[in-house]
Amino acid sequence: MVGWEAVVPYEGSSPCGGVHALRMCLETWRASEGPWPSAGFLSCLTTLPFGASFEAEAQRPRLVPGPPQITPEAGLDRAVEALGARWRVEHPDGPVQARGLLRRALEEGPVLAGPVNRGALPYHPRPPAGFEEHFVVISRLEGDRIRLQDPAGFPEISLPQGSFFEAWRGDGFGTPRPPFTFRWELRRTQVPTPEEILARVLPQIRENLRAPEGNGHLRTGPAAFRGAAELFRQPVDPETLSYHREVAFPLGARRSSDAAIFLRRFHLSEPADLLSEKAALLGEASYAISLGDFGGVVRALERVGVLEEGLTRSFGP
Repeated sequence: MVGWEAVVPYEGSSPCGGVHALRMCLETWRASEGPWPSAGFLSCLTTLPFGASFEAEAQRPRLVPGPPQITPEAGLDRAVEALGARWRVEHPDGPVQARGLLRRALEEGPVLAGPVNRGALPYHPRPPAGFEEHFVVISRLEGDRIRLQDPAGFPEISLPQGSFFEAWRGDGFGTPRPPFTFRWELRRTQVPTPEEILARVLPQIRENLRAPEGNGHLRTGPAAFRGAAELFRQPVDPETLSYHREVAFPLGARRSSDAAIFLRRFHLSEPADLLSEKAALLGEASYAISLGDFGGVVRALERVGVLEEGLTRSFGP
């Protein structure tokens, strides 16, 4: 251990689009009261960094670096609630109604839109299979165009409304989503202390980590990483490689790093140390897969599975 924080907070484009979109909105909503937490802190309030699943019998088996029982949208709602705030969630029936509601919402501030099918956005490179769900921040409607901030590395994008609405229809995901969903009009009802915020999310973090491991088509917790290790012991198709190289391993490393910093802030040193090591191992897996060193990927994932068991125990009974 060195004399400074061993985990450097990551900043930059990453697969954590939802929390970066939320962070942009918190900074600019008229009703908000700053200062607001960092994107890494917000990520931990979603509780998505705690838990994992492996979809063994999907069209393409894959590791998902988050608990299966929580969608990204539910995680964002959970984070806002932990901050003592509320927002309005809209599910317009069609594009005409969505445009009308958007115009009204944009008078108050930016709009967090999503999930959006990332693969249907014309300016995006084709994402890996299984990584379509995305979030953006809409800043204005300009004639027949829509302007937005895309946290995946595309600031100040302006595109035809029709193109955006096609990507916003709520289809193209693993499970159906309501079309044209967006969140706006955030109101803070309390300003909880950091300790009060931790108390609100800690039971949910424990619940995520203690989910039954499962078997067959869906494995969770330590079994998820053992299942992913089994996957890489045999030949893997290019789409599966792409997903793990570009999404699963980097996202898992980012979330584990964020969680280590979050817990260390509250002097929860044992789980923080385990998450720091988990982040490093998933970083090793990212490098190994880029080299085609699948033996290295397997070894890293097996070690993460052991760490995940210790992580669950570290939160007590």
